[in-house]
Amino acid sequence: MTIYRGMAEGAAPLAGPAKTASATLGPDGRLLIPAAIRDAAGIKRGEKVTLRVEDGRILVSSIRADWNRLNGMFAHLKKPGESVVDDFLAERRALWGEDE
Repeated sequence: MTIYRGMAEGAAPLAGPAKTASATLGPDGRLLIPAAIRDAAGIKRGEKVTLRVEDGRILVSSIRADWNRLNGMFAHLKKPGESVVDDFLAERRALWGEDE
């Protein structure tokens, strides 16, 4: 099983015992995520996060963790030593008749 910054693939959002805390939604709709929850999720102050709703729950994750999870999901598609960017650029140059 692959671990991504405190999240185990296919496991609960927080690896290990569940971390819980309560918070109050401010009058302007802002929510302060307690430090213990941010630390458990590997989210740093000022870091951009992704919000999504699943089954009436709001899920928060760092963009870095989402990126790492996606890289892990698609890693099997990349061949060792292959550069898909170089291949893509070569195809475009050939299509548009540009020299490298």
